[in-house]
Amino acid sequence: MSLTGWLTEPRSGHGLRVATDDAGWTRHDFPSLAAAAGNVAGLLRGTGLRRGEVVSLLLVSPETFLAGFFGVLAAGGVVNPMPPPAGLGAGGAYPEQLTHLMRAAGTRTVLADPHLAGTARSAAAAAGLAVTVLTVPNDPDAVRPGRPVPPAADHPRPPAGDEVALVQFTSGSSGHPRAVAIRADNLLANIHAIRRWLDMGAADVTATWLPTYHDMGLIGCTLAPVLNQSDILAMRPDQFIRSPRRWLACFGEQGATLTAAPTFGYAYAARRIDPDGLAGMDFGHWRAAIVGAERVSRRALESFAALLGPHGFRTRAFLPAYGLAENTLAATGLRLAAPPVALRVAGELRPGEPVEVTAVEEVGTDPWADDDWLVGCGDARDGVAVTVVDDEGRPLPPDVVGEIALTGRSVAAGYHGPDGPDAAFAGGRLRTGDHGFLHDGQLFVLGRAGDSLKVRGRNLYAEDLEARLADVDGLSPERVVVLAGSAGRTPVLHALIRQRPGPWAAEVARILGREGGPGVRIRVLSVPAPAVARTTSGKPRRRPMFRAAMDGSLPGEVLYDSAEPAAVPR
Repeated sequence: MSLTGWLTEPRSGHGLRVATDDAGWTRHDFPSLAAAAGNVAGLLRGTGLRRGEVVSLLLVSPETFLAGFFGVLAAGGVVNPMPPPAGLGAGGAYPEQLTHLMRAAGTRTVLADPHLAGTARSAAAAAGLAVTVLTVPNDPDAVRPGRPVPPAADHPRPPAGDEVALVQFTSGSSGHPRAVAIRADNLLANIHAIRRWLDMGAADVTATWLPTYHDMGLIGCTLAPVLNQSDILAMRPDQFIRSPRRWLACFGEQGATLTAAPTFGYAYAARRIDPDGLAGMDFGHWRAAIVGAERVSRRALESFAALLGPHGFRTRAFLPAYGLAENTLAATGLRLAAPPVALRVAGELRPGEPVEVTAVEEVGTDPWADDDWLVGCGDARDGVAVTVVDDEGRPLPPDVVGEIALTGRSVAAGYHGPDGPDAAFAGGRLRTGDHGFLHDGQLFVLGRAGDSLKVRGRNLYAEDLEARLADVDGLSPERVVVLAGSAGRTPVLHALIRQRPGPWAAEVARILGREGGPGVRIRVLSVPAPAVARTTSGKPRRRPMFRAAMDGSLPGEVLYDSAEPAAVPR
């Protein structure tokens, strides 16, 4: 298997179907996509692109993105997907953020949609980079020659082996996104692991609404099925938000079998869709619904399964997983057809100390399930080894909390350009910065160490606190963001609630006060939606928001601050 082998022998009768805004679909078969990639490669060669130079993609539509991605590889370049303005949610700050991303990637050429070319030129100038900006037609089928054009013998070969093929960005939840250098062998190893994990066959159909500029949408839902040469049904994230039923219809009516999404996606669909709207759908052939990118919520999975269960959906289709950009993508995942498992633990989870498991249950179909559970993220995928280590990097036994560490063929070369090297990749082992533990062979993820607060020897994880606050009457998970940090020597917990002030404020303050204990400053804020900054993968950008909340620059109303005399939630 090679990254570009399919370009010379594309499978006819299969390819990419892209959702249109009039509820239809446009089809781009693999031969036409291969031909379009060949034209992009020719365009890049004509500009004098040198082997190993970074080409950034500012291409929104999936068909144009695919032509650009494989065209860059075929020309011997290194691909760097960039988020468009909507992906960063930055509004007027987008050009500044694009400047940072270009500098981090070391961009030499940009392939852009025509409406983004001017922004790309301005960002490159601000970064002080000599960048060539090329526009790509929005319709790759417009250049269809009837059959793919194989590369000439004197053309550069695609990146291979230990050569860098992809520069992808981390989500940036702790600050600016960092550029990760993915070698060709990293990318191929992870794609191979995903295809084996899902037992991907020629008849499989992958349905996705995830963006192609982020690792889960790019590698899991786009590159894996392309190299498998199986069909893809692609929606934009905003199309999913407007109509989650349309995404479900990909499975219930059009026969899709595979997908991946964060917990939010399943929870959102379960909340927004009326059961009557699923009449006539059949989900019995839905084989794999990967759940990743954020804390896996038992309640979200059970609510989704309760909605779709009467139409043939099985909870064993859920595949909770753990991955990150520094490992190319997938690190662990539940095996096909195995039941998702949730644990309830007693006491406080402290790094270096044993976990007391008090209950083990399979995920079911109870939409009112208690969410005070940890859902297992499966075992290591092919070519990956997972250990949990202490602060000194020494392996810990099962059922002891520590930092998750990874080794294997998918671990990236390191951070790229000004972001690297980094101690996280020392000795070929990736220290992920995430806390968790191994139980009965499965990985249970607690959260990022940097998004937690250490109080009296224990860690309070922002994602865990968010799950607890989402149980408060009148709140829902997507409206709650918890920020943890310190102001001087004082530990602080902020709760940002995207909702008008209400009686929920007192309960939020009580829960955070109980969890934090004496000495932890508690602040509860009612904020407008734009105040919650998101990463390219939809995660909260916690550290920048924490700083803004502390210096008073975060929009919103403070409903409770335990540091104020006689503080009473309003």
